[in-house]
Amino acid sequence: MSIMNVKKDGNGDEYYTPKYVVEILLPYLRLNNNIKTIWCPCDKEESEFVKVLIDNGYKVIFSHIDNGQDFLTYEPKEQYDAIITNPPFSIKNGIVKRCIELGKIWVLLLSATCIQSASLVKILSKAKNFQYIIFDKRISYSGDRPPFPSWYFTSNLLTKNEFYIYKEDPRLLYNKWLKDKI
Repeated sequence: MSIMNVKKDGNGDEYYTPKYVVEILLPYLRLNNNIKTIWCPCDKEESEFVKVLIDNGYKVIFSHIDNGQDFLTYEPKEQYDAIITNPPFSIKNGIVKRCIELGKIWVLLLSATCIQSASLVKILSKAKNFQYIIFDKRISYSGDRPPFPSWYFTSNLLTKNEFYIYKEDPRLLYNKWLKDKI
């Protein structure tokens, strides 16, 4: 399946990542001095991944299926050190498989429930240094409590699994972010 089919089918894969969720990654990225350029393959210029990473000194290459850049078949010509995105959930297996094939550091924000998928576990077993960042609360993508938890799934970024403890309720953080956008 292509990313284009996801958009046409309307599978509910368009969950926009709030700024506060991207900022969680910054301390981990800063620990790796080799990461200078990041490819955000399922993102447009207004993506919080793109904006936060640029604001924190990273060069960012972004691409999106709307621009004819299907991550499952497209790769930018520019050199990049890491792949970071919140991909369409319905094609997560293809996205993870492609990240592994590209052999770069990768960080994907995915529903934690996908770890129950035998087919995804088989794919993840091929990842080098697979780790994850687990959140103690569910990420709010809309201001409400979502029906699923999310984790950052990573390869070659962390030295151990991490547990992120929120100091504030994610719904409040979402509402602050939304006010800042307006």
